[in-house]
Amino acid sequence: MLGNDLVHLFTSLESRSFKQSQVVLKEAIETLHLYDKYRREKRWKDLLAHSKSLLLMSERVLNQYILISKEIVKQEAASRKLDALFSEIGVNLAHALRTASPSKLSELKEALNRRLKSSEKTEKIIKRFRIITRKRSELTKAVIETGTSRLTIMQRLFIIIKILHGHILFFSSGYLSTLQKPGRIQSQIREGTRLYKKINVLLEQSHQYLIGALSQTTSLDKFHKLVIKIESSIKPIWMESGPSVRALLIEARGNTDGDTRRRIYRLTLDIAEALRRLEIIQAYIVYCCIRCKGYDVENWYRDEIAAARLKKYESDVPIGTDRNIIDLIRTKSRAKKHLIRVEGEVKNLKIVQDVTGKKFSSVFTLVNPADHTEFLIRAHMFSLKNNGLINGAYCRLNGYVDPVGRIMDIDRITLSVLRQTSWFDDITYRMKPYSKLYPDEMNMFFTPPFTK
Repeated sequence: MLGNDLVHLFTSLESRSFKQSQVVLKEAIETLHLYDKYRREKRWKDLLAHSKSLLLMSERVLNQYILISKEIVKQEAASRKLDALFSEIGVNLAHALRTASPSKLSELKEALNRRLKSSEKTEKIIKRFRIITRKRSELTKAVIETGTSRLTIMQRLFIIIKILHGHILFFSSGYLSTLQKPGRIQSQIREGTRLYKKINVLLEQSHQYLIGALSQTTSLDKFHKLVIKIESSIKPIWMESGPSVRALLIEARGNTDGDTRRRIYRLTLDIAEALRRLEIIQAYIVYCCIRCKGYDVENWYRDEIAAARLKKYESDVPIGTDRNIIDLIRTKSRAKKHLIRVEGEVKNLKIVQDVTGKKFSSVFTLVNPADHTEFLIRAHMFSLKNNGLINGAYCRLNGYVDPVGRIMDIDRITLSVLRQTSWFDDITYRMKPYSKLYPDEMNMFFTPPFTK
């Protein structure tokens, strides 16, 4: 019957290309598990060697994404043909039944017999026209949704692999690098300053290229070539940054001069923050790379252009008034109304339960390396350790001094609101599944968790 033909036509998601996507997905997950195993065991050489297989896997995922997109386009084309067929049947059938004309009904049957090459199918269509039409519509919708859901999975997997590749290069190169001998701190600072400037140039150029292309309605093909070019310019920075960041952190932790220690920490944190922002841009670029090859790309690109035109580029994330820890200690007013920005070294990071045992806070002591002044910092109901913060890290945070006691609560931002007016906050929000610029939306930055 025709129902079987419809099932065969609209369940081609079980075709070879879709079955292959399941194979690729399984292999990709196995690859990610292997990466996690190497990371936990600190097998940095194996991780670095493993990074090449990640890139190969990303190409396979992209190919499957393209194949699935083509399958969905075929499904929609077939659906439109059937829509036309059923529309024709519906009009002719309604006219024949309304006029009660045997000749019209006979003409309809003959036309359907020629189209379907089966008198049995023709009779069943006429008898069960409404039921078949409804089932066909439901089946079409289900199949298209299945295809788009697989597209989403492949898209997310592709971006995750690309970002993960950068992480592997950064940490592996850092841990495998040979540290300079003590006493060469000035050369390390010069190298760190050069690196920081280079990252900022990459950030600025990437911003200008992206906003320029989107605001000028660059053709889709040119935009695709542009994001590929930007991605290739960002890739080398991860392996270059790892050794420098680790060397600076180790030098800062071992330096006994307070002012020099703080200077090194600040430079390292500036580099780390710039890298985190660059990673957001990279995630968005990789996202654009795969979407340019995907389904319904014209509508997607139109939405990206509109977002870039209607929003300003600059972030609306609030920045507090810069204060030293000693200023917080001496402040008599404890009114929790002024946003303050402060920085220092993390000590005694721990989880503290409240008296009921139902709520908790992450607390740590923030220490100024220059004068050793301290202030207590709190993040209520969030684990900063899970976000990557460790003892010995250097952080810069925005928050409010609690009016009750000498403690500062870290400010939390709302990207879902900020994204409505800021393009950068918009992509920061959309790229959260792949790169978190503000983990748990905490308004803070800290140095990477190099442990030695």
